Amino acid sequence: MDCPVTMNGGSTVAYPVIRNFKDLATVVDPMVAGNLSRLYRNVDDVDLYPAGIAENPLPDAILGPTFACIIAEQFRRLKLGDRFWYENGGMEPSFNGAQLQEIRKVTLSKLLCDNTNVDAIQLVAFLKPASWNPKEDCIDGKIPQMSLTSWKNEPVWT
Repeated sequence: MDCPVTMNGGSTVAYPVIRNFKDLATVVDPMVAGNLSRLYRNVDDVDLYPAGIAENPLPDAILGPTFACIIAEQFRRLKLGDRFWYENGGMEPSFNGAQLQEIRKVTLSKLLCDNTNVDAIQLVAFLKPASWNPKEDCIDGKIPQMSLTSWKNEPVWT
């Protein structure tokens, strides 16, 4: 796993090596580093969980780089390890490139337009409307729509 580490040595992502509690104070609140220095004899003894929770968050995030990387790596492994994940090919019923391209056009905005009584919705449904995320009419064609033509000549698997 190529995640930054706050303890026991370096990192592959330009994260500082933590050799002592003074170094630790550069990636966590200095008061927290002081408290940890009273609880642990050596910075190498600090457990991952308290160090990760105390780590300064990434910009616009609630987690620091260590926990953000661990969680991202876990999701990556879940996706790549799932032989039924729709983007993983090589299986008899796998989607081809054209089909994947169409599937990737599906958005929550289009799903809500097609299945609820909304007349207009912002392109990124989870975010508030803004100049870069304007509300669009559900029927004017500005919200991407999936085409099923890539499945036209596909055999039906039983």
